[in-house]
Amino acid sequence: MLIDRTHRNWFAAFVALSLVAAGLYWWYAATWPGGPAGRTWPGMMFGLVGTALMVFAGLLTVRKKTVQLTLGSLSWWLKAHIWLGLLSVPLIFFHAAFRWGGVLELLLMIVFLTVITSGLLGLLLQNIVPRVKKTQSDSEVVPHQLVH
Repeated sequence: MLIDRTHRNWFAAFVALSLVAAGLYWWYAATWPGGPAGRTWPGMMFGLVGTALMVFAGLLTVRKKTVQLTLGSLSWWLKAHIWLGLLSVPLIFFHAAFRWGGVLELLLMIVFLTVITSGLLGLLLQNIVPRVKKTQSDSEVVPHQLVH
């Protein structure tokens, strides 16, 4: 999916929700006795919302397979997948209070960041490769037409 003007509202919502979450985390970290942690109720809320956003992003697969259901356009689902999936990143870090935890938590965070990074790389390639191919295709010649 190309990132174009139709993503403007999604980007604005992403930025606004990220700032709200950051403000809530700042308040929580400054006022909570003992500091922020994933085991506190605000930490759990960050974790629950972040996990819910990841589950929602995963529902894109269900939407693709159920074409008969009209639960929003596929374009809407792709945009939601990108921006809400990306919003899960700060929420999960707020849940973890920017700590890596033990071995299991470290492995889960590595998998999470690998998935996010590969998604961003795929999105970047989807936006760059077609433009490069389009500029190169004007100067390309099919091998059997070289004589002409």
